[in-house]
Amino acid sequence: MKMTRGRLLLLAMAMQLSAWGTASAGPVFMHTGGRT
Repeated sequence: MKMTRGRLLLLAMAMQLSAWGTASAGPVFMHTGGRT
């Protein structure tokens, strides 16, 4: 139970971090590419 709970929490954190990174880096990368 403890291991499963930890895994779910870790997975949720990883997905949130990935989504935040994509949303944050996406526009910046496109803006930089468009400018350059």
